[in-house]
Amino acid sequence: MFKRMHRTAVLMAALVAGGALAAQDSSSLGAMKIGVGSLGGDAQKALFSGGTFSFTVEVAFPLQERAALVGSLGLRQYSGGNQLISFIPVAVPATGVNPTIYETRNRRAEASAIEGTALYRFELLPKVFYLQGGLRLSSAKVAETDTGTQLVTNGNAISNTGSISNPNILAVNTIAGKAEKKAFGAGLVAGAGYRFLNRYTVEMNLFTTKLETPSTGSKNGVGGELAFAFQF
Repeated sequence: MFKRMHRTAVLMAALVAGGALAAQDSSSLGAMKIGVGSLGGDAQKALFSGGTFSFTVEVAFPLQERAALVGSLGLRQYSGGNQLISFIPVAVPATGVNPTIYETRNRRAEASAIEGTALYRFELLPKVFYLQGGLRLSSAKVAETDTGTQLVTNGNAISNTGSISNPNILAVNTIAGKAEKKAFGAGLVAGAGYRFLNRYTVEMNLFTTKLETPSTGSKNGVGGELAFAFQF
């Protein structure tokens, strides 16, 4: 899977680089774009947070006076949050099972992605206002970091689990682990842009995305993003 995602990223980079070179001999235009936004749906729930930040390089190839094909390659960071997965009660009943394990476990999730996007752009007002839509391919990685404490008992009842001198407590262990999951996905992008001062643009886009976490599996999401771009 990693080799396939690496080949995809290299191919996307080659296509964008080729487009940039072609722009030297044609009327195509290059731009750099920075975006911030939010994510919703099951993907947001899996990350415990919904913020996104992106950096993108794009090349536009005019088809006619009002239409263009746009190719871009970018990086996206999804902000993650913390979730308390489990906690150790102050008192525990007898289970009769030796050992019995209780945990206070906190999980923090974060995600990042390489994105390649192909768009069709149509200018409603030439060089001022445009609409766009297309397809996005992404190679995303989600990391989950677990921290906390594990309490190992002999299965007898304990009235105060905070007393480490209790003979029914066999061990107190530290939880420190990290798991990662990579996934390749395809999604849709649609939005609008407004140009000003000839070389600057503000865009508002909606997009779909797919993330796969180590603990919950594949999750889909819908995001919105406000982006600022300048041509070069």
